[in-house]
Amino acid sequence: IGVRVVDELVSEVDECITDLQC
Repeated sequence: IGVRVVDELVSEVDECITDLQC
């Protein structure tokens, strides 16, 4: 898995946690 893909996944999870929409 490339760093770019991991970075996108992390950012999506971070937004989910921030918006509490998990």
